[in-house]
Amino acid sequence: MRIDGIEIERFGAWRGFSQSLHPQGLSVIYGPNEAGKTTLLRFIRGVLYGFSPFEQPHARRSQRGEPMSGALRVRHRDQTFDIHRASRGDD
Repeated sequence: MRIDGIEIERFGAWRGFSQSLHPQGLSVIYGPNEAGKTTLLRFIRGVLYGFSPFEQPHARRSQRGEPMSGALRVRHRDQTFDIHRASRGDD
């Protein structure tokens, strides 16, 4: 399985983020400190395994109290799947 794309509706500081990843190779995500690289990793982990109740409060909700949500587009063999996850508003 490989990740072909990331769609973040709301997660931490990310809002309305969409990124396609290179289908035939390695995608490298880089940036300065505090750019959101670890938050992006936590988002991917959260979509695949569930958003952790132990995440830091600022990463768990938007500033308006909205739940975290987004999707990953993954490819396995010749099939493409969208995996979407959203936390409940009372998490």
